[in-house]
Amino acid sequence: MVTKIAMASPVRIIATASASTDAVAAAWAAIRAVESSCNRFDPSSELSLLNAHSREAVAISPLLCDLVGIALAGYRSTNGRFDPRVLSDLERMGYDRTFRSVDGLGASMADRPERADWTPEFDSKLSLVTLGGERIDLGGVAKGAAADRGLAAMAAMGVHGLIDIGGDGAASGPDEIGAPWSVGVEDPLGGSEPVAVLTLEAGGYATSSTRLRHWKVGGEQAHHLIDPRTGRPGGAGLRSVTVLSASGATAEVEAKGAFLSGAQTIAEYAARRALACLWVDDDGDVGWSEPMAPSLIWMRS
Repeated sequence: MVTKIAMASPVRIIATASASTDAVAAAWAAIRAVESSCNRFDPSSELSLLNAHSREAVAISPLLCDLVGIALAGYRSTNGRFDPRVLSDLERMGYDRTFRSVDGLGASMADRPERADWTPEFDSKLSLVTLGGERIDLGGVAKGAAADRGLAAMAAMGVHGLIDIGGDGAASGPDEIGAPWSVGVEDPLGGSEPVAVLTLEAGGYATSSTRLRHWKVGGEQAHHLIDPRTGRPGGAGLRSVTVLSASGATAEVEAKGAFLSGAQTIAEYAARRALACLWVDDDGDVGWSEPMAPSLIWMRS
């Protein structure tokens, strides 16, 4: 196992082959490429340059084009519940710098008018994008895609494994003894032991949680999971939502969409979308959807 830091998170790369040094290096390079392209805090990153010209047609790399495409597909599939256009809302609440520097002096948490439908001009063949005048944040999608791309880089060298980036990640096959991986779900209320352990052989996992990224704005508690309909923190009554999906990137999209459904309707939302989903509410109670049950191997009593 190799542990490093990227995307403001600890990164664990676990390869199942013994002679896997080159494969791990390839995975790490793929992760760093995503980080370099999508860092919204770096004014020279490709995402920052795209956002700076959001009303223009911009030629971007195939990597960034792929991530914008994933975000657009997620926006459409969730009917806008997942929306990457929340960057201005985050900045308005003070999250306009790396989180360690957020000082809680954001200007406002007032509701803003609901945005119009997002209809960017997107040509994946030419890697050409026009955002439509609104800047985007690819944070979670980038993290999931980094895990996916790291695994793909290892698989190209005949090596499989698991990549975890700050508690989210993906696996490309069973572990070194042929068994499924075990993935712990962190307690969003701050407990030292996980609230549950899930089993995963291949695919992605992601948790949307308020445990780490929360701060105060004008005396009100804020967090980074913004409801695109209001511009305010969403997910009333929930502390975290964990989703298993086909890839790390799609797990990120689905986890955020499910979180924003709120405690009152998350069970219905997960059932409607057939999500393997587990959630923790404000009281610490844990719930899960029927598709998650086969992957739930341990629950905290």
